[in-house]
Amino acid sequence: MMQHQVVSPSEWLPLRKQLLVKEKELTRLRDQLAAERRALPWVKVEKSYVFDGPDGKETFADLFGRHSQLIVKHFMFGPGRSEGCVGCSFEVDHIDAILVHLAQRDVSYVAVSRAPLPEIAAFKERMGWHVKWVSSFASDRLPCFLQAGRHCQRPGLLQLRNTQDRGRGAVWPQRLLQRHER
Repeated sequence: MMQHQVVSPSEWLPLRKQLLVKEKELTRLRDQLAAERRALPWVKVEKSYVFDGPDGKETFADLFGRHSQLIVKHFMFGPGRSEGCVGCSFEVDHIDAILVHLAQRDVSYVAVSRAPLPEIAAFKERMGWHVKWVSSFASDRLPCFLQAGRHCQRPGLLQLRNTQDRGRGAVWPQRLLQRHER
């Protein structure tokens, strides 16, 4: 275990103030980076994705439900696995409580995994989750907007906005992991 120096409050305060200057600079840089990310152009999703859901086949337009925005959680849970990614599971452990707040802000939330729907349903039931979760097993993989080279770098959240008639299913990826803006 690391040994920490123990000092008086009068010795600690100037050191803390020095660190605070760096923390504020980091905050400003993170805010600037977030503004640049929000300013990126949107990308039209033209491919027709079809997912297996609890009530049958669903398109992206169906996943929006009655909302104009959709958050898609790329949940790493592949065919034949007995459980999902630890990080993804930790996140979904906490999603049920915020679903009502997302809905009040015109946002739907859905998890998507490559595992077949029966495997998803069994894991979801075991975990006691209520979040909507669909399978992309029988369809193409979702586009990766976290890409570097040929490989998707990590699971993530994809925020989509419905920009046309819901029946046609046209959506635009808006931004990743950003706060909701009206």
